[in-house]
Amino acid sequence: MAGGGDNPCDPRHGRLSPYPPGPVSSDEDRESESRHYGFIRDFRSLEPTLHQMLALWGSKCIEGALPRTRDMGPDVLKGLVSHVAVVDVLHDPFDYRYRIVGSYIEDMIGERRVGRRAREFMSGPMLDFTIRAVEELVRDRRPLAMWGLKMPWIERDYKRWQVLVLPLSESGEIVDRAIMGFAFLDT
Repeated sequence: MAGGGDNPCDPRHGRLSPYPPGPVSSDEDRESESRHYGFIRDFRSLEPTLHQMLALWGSKCIEGALPRTRDMGPDVLKGLVSHVAVVDVLHDPFDYRYRIVGSYIEDMIGERRVGRRAREFMSGPMLDFTIRAVEELVRDRRPLAMWGLKMPWIERDYKRWQVLVLPLSESGEIVDRAIMGFAFLDT
């Protein structure tokens, strides 16, 4: 199990406080932001639904162990289920595959993604950014969040999106699944 300083559930590392502090932390983040998407490094800017999910996830961390998939089931998520996707986190090569996708998400992205891997529907810089996020999730074993502007090819009524990615682990240590919470915003 993770040592004291590596506790992914430590309140200083993302429950409802900034993790890490500041909106941009590297040249790579600045570069991705110029492409209309990037990491959210200050969790205070997350939408309320995503804050609620983060708090639920944090309540399921026991003695520094990551929650298991069954710890974050529909009985825990209740009214948030339509905003949630469960993904398998793949390690070789890094990628993710959708297992479950909530109805709100499918409606807003305009397509079914169950069973699909990121490498099957993304390419170029957006895929590179996504794979970097998966690597960070596996390495740091902590929640991460991303933002983006509306994808022009998706004919839905929103201007930007936020995604909160919460690591899950059947062993408590190795990230093998994640819950992704989505918010599509009209401002």
